[in-house]
Amino acid sequence: MANVDAAIRARLTANTTLLGLVSSRIYPDHAPQNATYPLIVQQCVGVTRDQSINSVPTGLSQARQQLTCWGATPASAKSVAELVRVQLDGYRGTSTNANIMGCSLEMEVGVMDLSADNEAARKYGRAMDFAIWFEESTT
Repeated sequence: MANVDAAIRARLTANTTLLGLVSSRIYPDHAPQNATYPLIVQQCVGVTRDQSINSVPTGLSQARQQLTCWGATPASAKSVAELVRVQLDGYRGTSTNANIMGCSLEMEVGVMDLSADNEAARKYGRAMDFAIWFEESTT
């Protein structure tokens, strides 16, 4: 069974420069309270599965992954986001988790956590949506 989340995480942690910035702080769905920054939050926001004209699954699927890179400053978030973009945009490859047929950055936008009581405690982010084509079993 294809595990796209694990395959993307493995691709990110293979980059030593990125690993030096975020260490093991790549979290599924949300960051823990009082987390150390910078960090990455990884979310699968949807999967579509291709079918033939006869409604038979082809085994080709597309996952929409959102990776949000958070930092204490906009520059910190942007530095992490740039490393993520270089690792994933245009990536194709096979891992023990999934056969990635193609990965493309569809959108990138700046975000800010406004929940902090004061400006010094605010966190800044870059949210990136990737379209990831992969193969999965049809049986």
